[in-house]
Amino acid sequence: MSTIQADFTTVPYKGTGPAMTDLIGGRVDFMCDQTTIPNRRRSRRDDQGHGVTSNARVPSLARRPTLDEQGLKGFALVVWKAVCARGTPKPALDSSSARFRRR
Repeated sequence: MSTIQADFTTVPYKGTGPAMTDLIGGRVDFMCDQTTIPNRRRSRRDDQGHGVTSNARVPSLARRPTLDEQGLKGFALVVWKAVCARGTPKPALDSSSARFRRR
């Protein structure tokens, strides 16, 4: 990451569970994940969330500033998801697509 002039080693995990286990166990220093928000709110480790990677604060983590706010100007990590379907009737696909466009 040239923005902060540091090198990181990417550790490929098969899911959030094993990554979180290694984070809590001290085997990795940090992780970026989008599925831990409910756990972060219940956990006493909530004070260790350092920031969100989106351009704006996340309502469910309103106390967490963005990394941009913390000095990593222009930093934004956008995650997208896909819905894959096979053999789905066209009317069902059209209906789903229309709903996603309204959001």
